[in-house]
Amino acid sequence: MGESKLKQAKYEETLMTCASVQTVAGRVRVRWESKSAATPMGQLAYFIEFLTLTGLWSRWQH
Repeated sequence: MGESKLKQAKYEETLMTCASVQTVAGRVRVRWESKSAATPMGQLAYFIEFLTLTGLWSRWQH
């Protein structure tokens, strides 16, 4: 493989490991560490998105 093909493959791999979630502060990109067995915050980003989209976050603030 040429160098440009390796860069493209790495870029595509990065895109596949990234996701974005909606929070009160706006969209946040989440990137998973594919070599780690666990992360310190785990699924917290998705829980925050759940709170935002269901309106629970704004109800807790009042």
